[in-house]
Amino acid sequence: MIEKPLFFKPGVSSVLFVCNQNLVRSPMAEGLMKRRLAQSATDRPFVDSAGVSPDMDEETANDIDGFVISVMSEIGVDLRRHHSKSVHLGEASAYDVVICLTPGAYEAVRSIEASSATLIEQWDVPDPSLAEGNREQRLELYRTIRDTIDRWIVDRFFDSMPPTG
Repeated sequence: MIEKPLFFKPGVSSVLFVCNQNLVRSPMAEGLMKRRLAQSATDRPFVDSAGVSPDMDEETANDIDGFVISVMSEIGVDLRRHHSKSVHLGEASAYDVVICLTPGAYEAVRSIEASSATLIEQWDVPDPSLAEGNREQRLELYRTIRDTIDRWIVDRFFDSMPPTG
C-alpha cells in the first residue's frame, strides 16, 4: 500500500514527548515523529523526548528497552544510540507542545502550562514493558503501541493537504 504524502501542520516549531523514564514510550514517539517529518515535504520542528524520572543507576542508565529497539528497527528507525534524558520544567516550557505519554509525566509538567505558552497534552499510552507472555506476544504489544502512537502523531501534527499561504 502506498501512503499519501503528509504535510506538517504549521504553527508548531518544537515538540517534546515525555514519559516516566525515557526508555520506552517517549523515545518511540520521538523516533516516529522524526520518521514522519523526514517523509514530509514541509518545515520540520525540533523534536525531543525526556523522562520525569530517568534511570540514573550506573548499571542500567540509558539502556533503552530492547523490544523498543526491535519494533522500531522494523520500520527503519534506529534507537540503539538513544540515551535517557531528564525533563527540566524550565526547558519544557520552551517547547510549543509537550506530549505527556503517562499520567505521571502529565502531573510532573502540567504546572508549566499556566506560566508559559506551552501547550501540554496527555496521551494515555499503556506501558508495554509490563506485558507478560512469550517474546512474540510481547513484541506484538510493542508493535500495537508503536502503531497507535504513530496514528496519534499523524492525526495531531500532519495533514494530507499542503499548507496554504
